[in-house]
Amino acid sequence: MSQGQKRMFMSQEKNLYFPKVSVLISAFNRPHMLKKALESVLNQTYPNIEIIIGDDSTDDGVESLVKPYLNAYDHIKYVRNAEASRNLSGFANTLTLFSMATGEFVNFLHDYDFFHREKIEKMVHSFLQLPNVKLVTSYRQIVDDAGSELPPVVSTAKLFHQNSLINGKNLGKLMLSQFTNFIGESTTVLFRKSDLMEGWSRYGGVHHVVLSDVATWMSLLAQGDAVYIAEPLSYSRIYLGHNQMNPADLELGCIAEWASILLSSFENQLIELTEYKGYLRQWNERWDSRIHELMAIENQAFIMQGVRNKCLRLLEDIPQVCSI
Repeated sequence: MSQGQKRMFMSQEKNLYFPKVSVLISAFNRPHMLKKALESVLNQTYPNIEIIIGDDSTDDGVESLVKPYLNAYDHIKYVRNAEASRNLSGFANTLTLFSMATGEFVNFLHDYDFFHREKIEKMVHSFLQLPNVKLVTSYRQIVDDAGSELPPVVSTAKLFHQNSLINGKNLGKLMLSQFTNFIGESTTVLFRKSDLMEGWSRYGGVHHVVLSDVATWMSLLAQGDAVYIAEPLSYSRIYLGHNQMNPADLELGCIAEWASILLSSFENQLIELTEYKGYLRQWNERWDSRIHELMAIENQAFIMQGVRNKCLRLLEDIPQVCSI
């Protein structure tokens, strides 16, 4: 058998026993951090990974870093996004990457985060062992700029001290009850692409820009169970990002999207009417006054289409909904 035939045979065997995983890396002006993120994928113990890098940068630093890797590895793809698409905190970049993914499984990776070397292997194993699982997540370790470990915050605290299979609806309700993403950012989670029938960031027919990861997790949890791996399989600098929305837009968008996710959860029968009303009261108690404060701020663009009016309508509708 020639070397070419051997390589083809090995490739076919790999695809047969190890479903392809697409790791989608969003990059923005941080080549020094991207190098660590990319190397953490190249060093994975799992053998069948495609890597797609979407570059939203305003300079050529990322492109210069990536070029040698493109020459050395045939499973890395790179796309430089047009300036017009660099908006809404990389949202267009995320959608582009998701559309390009050809793997059965998908895992996003921010350029400022990185993986444990066994992350993909352990998460795919969970899927192959448990057929009703729709997402696999893990404890994620917060790190500083230098990669040194930091103590957890509320949203990153360890959910379980051992690997656990969790009912999807119960996990969704936990997030809704506290308006907190306990599952993790997109870097943390592995999922099947085909399970997102509406696509990335859509839940109940609604596109979510600020809480795109939460909306996606809720869509998956409405269909089945989740696995939580107790050891840290991803390392995250959660305070970084490249949001181009002003802070008032960002906060108001987050508030409005939690309410939208509540409604979709009720319509998708993930929660019952009494639960929906209870969560909506909690939403109102937490954010009623804050919404008015945000909308009183001068010189804020409120660029997210309809967010301001949506929040006002929600405040008006809550008494009627809660009286049903």
